[in-house]
Amino acid sequence: VAGFSRAVLLSFDLQADQNLRSQANVSLDALKASPEVWSFCAQAFRASGEDRVKFWCLQAMVDAVREPGRWEAADEARRSSLRSSLTEWVASKGGPATDEQAYVKNKFAQLVVALVRADYPERWPDVFLSLLGALGRGEVAVDIFLRVLSAVHEEVVTSEVPTFNPSVAARVKDGMREQCIGQIVEAWYTILSEFAERNPPLVALCLEVVRHYAVWVDIGLVASPRFLELFLAFVQREALHEGACACLTAVVVKRMDPAVKLEHLGSLRVVELLAAANEAMCASGMELSEAFADLAAAISLELLDCWDRLSARGADAGAESAAALLRGSMPLLLRALAAESLEVSQCTTTFLHAYLGRLRKLQLTAEQLALHEDQLQLLLVHLARRCVCPDDFSSFESMSGGGGAAAGVGPWTKEGSGGGDPDDEDASFVEYRREMGTLFRSVARVHPALACDFVQSTLRSMLDSLKTSRWAHVEVALWLMYQLGEGLSDGAVREKGGLFEQMMLSLLASPAASHPHQAVGMIYFEILVRYYRFFLQQPAALPDALRTFLDGRGIRSRHAALRRRACVLLLRFVKQTLKAPTMALLEAAAQILDVLRSQPSGAR
Repeated sequence: VAGFSRAVLLSFDLQADQNLRSQANVSLDALKASPEVWSFCAQAFRASGEDRVKFWCLQAMVDAVREPGRWEAADEARRSSLRSSLTEWVASKGGPATDEQAYVKNKFAQLVVALVRADYPERWPDVFLSLLGALGRGEVAVDIFLRVLSAVHEEVVTSEVPTFNPSVAARVKDGMREQCIGQIVEAWYTILSEFAERNPPLVALCLEVVRHYAVWVDIGLVASPRFLELFLAFVQREALHEGACACLTAVVVKRMDPAVKLEHLGSLRVVELLAAANEAMCASGMELSEAFADLAAAISLELLDCWDRLSARGADAGAESAAALLRGSMPLLLRALAAESLEVSQCTTTFLHAYLGRLRKLQLTAEQLALHEDQLQLLLVHLARRCVCPDDFSSFESMSGGGGAAAGVGPWTKEGSGGGDPDDEDASFVEYRREMGTLFRSVARVHPALACDFVQSTLRSMLDSLKTSRWAHVEVALWLMYQLGEGLSDGAVREKGGLFEQMMLSLLASPAASHPHQAVGMIYFEILVRYYRFFLQQPAALPDALRTFLDGRGIRSRHAALRRRACVLLLRFVKQTLKAPTMALLEAAAQILDVLRSQPSGAR
């Protein structure tokens, strides 16, 4: 064994003499190919005090077990001896003095699972029972137990690995269900209860295991009040927060019949309890995480699915219960949407698209729509706040062109850029605001009157405080007005004396076009072009609108990006509104010629 250990250490030493390393590797390769590889390596593994030697022994045994046909060809005495050796090694582990390096424990778990794939439950029926029996010896035994369970998921159960074999996965899972899964779940509860204070990393590992197994074990084993109480307590602890949220998400998304799912979620009081956990997190100053936002979105999606499927069955009472629970979950969703982090906020978008799509599909009566009005109103508020440009947003010139607001983000879009790519943060915000614009337009289609009232109120407030408001607040008020037109029907936009006409008159009467920030000027001109039909109905407003394009607010602006955009939009505006020669058209042509003459010869 001493000579073997030296050979292993030489194989790891890149600075050693190459001839010696080569000789060592030859001897080690011969051992790997020998029928004695399991017995020799098992003995060396237990006898050595050198971590690299232990790791090499485990890896050699893993490779030998995985080699097609080799383990199956070994006689039962060799196979039984190796299994017994592994069981004895686990039984020797207890307190911190018996601990091993993490990579050694992981490789040991990998070897155990390689044998589980081949022999469980027929030839090694007591593997999990032996691991369970060692738990009382101490934290090291607990750690190894959890690593083995984790390896079972990663190398046997999950279909995301190239070596996945559905028949093997079914055999192992069925064996565990019949023999020991109840005891394993009890062990999880004990670990979560007893080690939360003194060993949070161990509890975090246990939570990860529970999350993976909740997909295929009887959900009643983990979706119980006692587990839920632990999960909710851990949600409020930073070290365990992510794992607890993931476990709750796994419990919530478990596939089942919608009526059963609704009863399941209702009996757990998961919406109510999470709302209480959310309040506690807010009170403690704990920031909202992606994991919590994913959980809130998962609950809401499941309730939406129950509502949809039960409605399709004609189960009106169940559908209404699902809809009521969904309304109760919306404050959690909206808090996540309002989070400062874009990543957290984006966790809500899949649900919000589905929710608004569901409301449109239902074609609700005014009375039915009123039940969702509070949630829609809050959603509009949060969408508007999330679309305000950050203080450090600086990619105006590089992102002003081409698609402009028509792409759904006002003047901020990558297509047709006149400069280099914006930095990652600016680009992320642009993409995010495009998503928020889509949601805003969906709300407008579901509840046009609510959206119109909201935009009119926001616009009026900004115009009344134009001189004292931040440019980004003014810009987003105009951006919402721009988005509104795509969400409303043509009839609503063209309505004589309607809200939209009132908003246009208020905007044109304001000094918004003279705002010193180029972003406000750009979206102002985008609005004029998008709503050109207003000027066909109100021709008296056309000359003043043209002048905003032609003077220092437009093509003569001190901002190069605004000048360029104003030129492009002016051509569209003239084409749409001036169908015959008029004084306004002649004035516009003269102003454009004057601007062209003032350009340096090389720029014409």
